[in-house]
Amino acid sequence: CIPMEMFILTNALARDMDKYVISGYESTEVVAMYTNAAKVLPFDIIMTSFLTVLIPIITKLLGEKNKKEASALYSDYLMFSCITTMIMAAGVIPIAENVVLFLYSSKYIDATPIFRVYVMVDIIRFMSLSLVLSASGKTKLLMKISIGSLLANLILNIILYKIFGVIGPSIATLLIMFVSGLLMIHFSAATMGAKMHEILNVKVLLSHLIKITVLCMAEGLVKHILDGFIDNYFVTLVVCFGTYFILAILIFKNQIIYYFTKLNERRF
Repeated sequence: CIPMEMFILTNALARDMDKYVISGYESTEVVAMYTNAAKVLPFDIIMTSFLTVLIPIITKLLGEKNKKEASALYSDYLMFSCITTMIMAAGVIPIAENVVLFLYSSKYIDATPIFRVYVMVDIIRFMSLSLVLSASGKTKLLMKISIGSLLANLILNIILYKIFGVIGPSIATLLIMFVSGLLMIHFSAATMGAKMHEILNVKVLLSHLIKITVLCMAEGLVKHILDGFIDNYFVTLVVCFGTYFILAILIFKNQIIYYFTKLNERRF
């Protein structure tokens, strides 16, 4: 029980470590700006909805020692979560200034780089699922990962703040979350008797990332063109993101349907 409580506590501290570091170095105004830019946005709403349904199923499979089926379900969930979250979040990066103006106001425009980093944090959040390890009783391992992440986060936050300034802690958060996410997937796969590459198909993900990057570059170009003709940030936001989102859905439609179907099949 104590290791799990420590995991929850240190996880919560690590999640907000960048805010603590910023508050120790910067003024109240900068802290407020940073905190707003670092807010978690609901890009993972589809992922969260599926997780609510899948938690009892994966827990039951692991309890029954059906590791093969559990690893297949876990893998499908990760791939589906990655694709859907990436599609919803990545399109915000090229039009981040417009989104900041829409969500907050012009006085927060200087926080746009931090906002962009945190959009990337939202994209990789799917990697940090602790379900398999907690359901398998690996609470001590979870505690070790979370304590290590907390300490690494504190050290890297301070170092990157000294190097890059206010944006440094957000970069540190992104890097630590990525590494700890990889550790979560690695140990989760090992717990189910699988290899990491069997759980997370890196080649497929890289292919998706390249397509999304090209779409985002095109979206950024469209924004640049529209800014020369339209003096309304909201219209530009709607046109750019709307076009991006429609194209992304058309490009990834088959993959989304494939993993959605597999997840529904494995539920029963």
